[in-house]
Amino acid sequence: MKHHLCRPDLNLITMLFGLAIFLCGCSSSYTVSSAGKPNSEYSYQEMNEELTGRDVNIELKDGRDISAKEVIISEDSVSWVDAHSDSMFSIITAEVKTVARKNPWVGGAKGFGIGFIPGAVLGFAAGSSLNRDFGGSGAAPALAVVFGSATGVIGGLVGLIVGHKYEYHLVNRADSTKTK
Repeated sequence: MKHHLCRPDLNLITMLFGLAIFLCGCSSSYTVSSAGKPNSEYSYQEMNEELTGRDVNIELKDGRDISAKEVIISEDSVSWVDAHSDSMFSIITAEVKTVARKNPWVGGAKGFGIGFIPGAVLGFAAGSSLNRDFGGSGAAPALAVVFGSATGVIGGLVGLIVGHKYEYHLVNRADSTKTK
């Protein structure tokens, strides 16, 4: 009788967890308006404070993406410094769809958690199989820690690279009157 570290049915699960870790990206989405609460989560002033010193990506309603820094949002315009040319630009607020920024540390922490849990479950299942086949004990918790740590590190590295995305949707007066 052949003994495998992982049963053949666990191989598919392992591949799917690995693929999920590499393809998932976490994000949070918020609305921003000139008035702030209760119409949205942030006001333009709060958003300006949040974006101070951060590199962001501005997505315009026509589909263009702009790498920017030193973003200032007001009721009538959004101004920024282009991240590549250090030139100052401005556009009317109604033309901006979203402003997005990434945080690699939050992405890394979430990636570690997302990687650790399925790895620990897989390690526990493999350890339980070994315990059953060889009559031993203690392999399940040990393999859960080993597999969980390994997949947690992989998920954490992917999370650091991908980052956690914070997406801010600008809502102006024209948009808010369309939805009512």
